[in-house]
Amino acid sequence: MPPRFVVDSSVVLKFYLHDEDLVDRAHEVLQAYAEGRIELLAPFVLLYEVPGSIRKAVLKKRISWAQAHTLVGAFITLPLPFVTPDPTTSRQVVTRAFDLSEQLNRSFYDAVFVAFAEMLDVPFLTADGPLARSAAAVVDAVFLEAFRLP
Repeated sequence: MPPRFVVDSSVVLKFYLHDEDLVDRAHEVLQAYAEGRIELLAPFVLLYEVPGSIRKAVLKKRISWAQAHTLVGAFITLPLPFVTPDPTTSRQVVTRAFDLSEQLNRSFYDAVFVAFAEMLDVPFLTADGPLARSAAAVVDAVFLEAFRLP
């Protein structure tokens, strides 16, 4: 079984927006995932965060609306498993993420990914250096720049 990672939107976004730092590293992750060398998992919130960030790229004039539509279309066809816990577990993740948002001084949405990795007991992969450093207090957090493929 290949190693599993909870991946956040900061990594997945780099699959599509090529003017960001660490794009090459993100594409190595995507290639390893496509080849079955690693398994990527994400909470359902990622399905909303990535298109939201693509929209922000349009508003900042980094890409056009036409490009954004193409990118969102490519994203929604990415065969990434969005793990949806049962209602009880979902409530536990929300509660834990809320607590972690205070403990780690991060947004609630960042904390959802950390709580999800903690719940699944798998490493957390992020391209957000400060988030990786703070999340390391709770989970095995891996900063994309330091990620080494198996």
